[in-house]
Amino acid sequence: MGEVENIDITLNRVKEFSEVVNVVYSPPAIDPAKTSSTETLSSQDIINIPYTVTRDIRYALPLLPGVLQDGFGQLHVDGSSTRQIYDQLDGFNVTDPVTGLFNMRVSVDAVQSAEVKSSRYSTEYGKGSGGVIDLRTTMGDDHYRFLATDFLPSFQSRKGLNINTWTPRGVISGPLRKGRAWFMDALEGEYDLNIIKELPDGADRNLATRFSNLFKTQVNLTPANILTTDFLLNGFQANHAGLSPFDPVETTLHETELTYLVGVKDQHLFTGGTLLETGVAYSRFNTKYDPMGDQTYILTPDGSLGNYYQTNHSHATRTQALVNLFVPPLYAMGRHEFKVGLDLDRLTDDQSFERRPMVIEREDGTVSRRIAFTDVPPFGLRNFEAGVYAQDRWWLSGRWLLEPGVRFDRDDLVGDVVASPRVAST
Repeated sequence: MGEVENIDITLNRVKEFSEVVNVVYSPPAIDPAKTSSTETLSSQDIINIPYTVTRDIRYALPLLPGVLQDGFGQLHVDGSSTRQIYDQLDGFNVTDPVTGLFNMRVSVDAVQSAEVKSSRYSTEYGKGSGGVIDLRTTMGDDHYRFLATDFLPSFQSRKGLNINTWTPRGVISGPLRKGRAWFMDALEGEYDLNIIKELPDGADRNLATRFSNLFKTQVNLTPANILTTDFLLNGFQANHAGLSPFDPVETTLHETELTYLVGVKDQHLFTGGTLLETGVAYSRFNTKYDPMGDQTYILTPDGSLGNYYQTNHSHATRTQALVNLFVPPLYAMGRHEFKVGLDLDRLTDDQSFERRPMVIEREDGTVSRRIAFTDVPPFGLRNFEAGVYAQDRWWLSGRWLLEPGVRFDRDDLVGDVVASPRVAST
């Protein structure tokens, strides 16, 4: 008989570790000095907390309770439409005056704080029925500082080695005159190359570029008088927007967008504690969609042919003037902190469309339908908005806080009467 080999296995008892964590709910404290429902992201939160598109401040705001983002990148506060939100940068309105969308970009490295007000906010923001998004940007100091981020692009191996995406950002700040004047410049760019494998070489690429630059200065004219300026410039260009396996180069659009904001604000503190804030800003939103030519646009079951049928040029402007007066506390049946203000806006909207005939073909190449559009002449609208408000923070008996306020708004809309384009189909 063969030998039997015995194997002894010793199992040592592993020491058990146990830990108990008691999670106790603490109801939020009520701050009597804070009547509005407000959530804030600081600059450290914006830089350190991860979110999907770290170069776009709109993608950081959904970190706050009640803020949602749709598929187009637009924000919604407590379920409101994005067109009901009042968007402002350093106190100036940056909402598109025609679409009501928040499309103006600013580098996240330049944002000092992002505040979202969802309810019970001051009558100063009377235009924002759905909420307020308030962005405040940084300013330089007496030391020169430089920051650079994402200066290395990513590559793709589709049809050779090509740059895929490049999103560099940089901020430089410092003194113009130490102790008296400072500046800050924040630049961010984006390079995206989309290559369609199904299309032939030389007609398979859509290059999209975007940039944003904020240049800001502050000058202390006197210890009681501060002057600040903002210049924000946005640009976007796509040479073949809409390129796909079913939409070749000749059917695409050349898309161009250019947006800018110029703002000046002065704050003067008078003897006795009265603060007067005045400001003026001008913003312009330009958009162009140009087809590659004027050939007839054809839709087939296998894709599209010819040149796109529509050309669209539009530009809108906003000229804004604001005045805010902060009065020293008054005492009458409690403590009163008064604030009154005036907001004036002149809006313009100019658009032109050109629609050419288009054809829909069957699978066998025969014509199923021809579509022609009536001509629509260029049109424009002009609107003047005026708003006056008064707000009182009333501390009653040192414990109760009331914030009564009143606001009056008036709109005067003047423009061309535009008939809806009629379609003739055969």
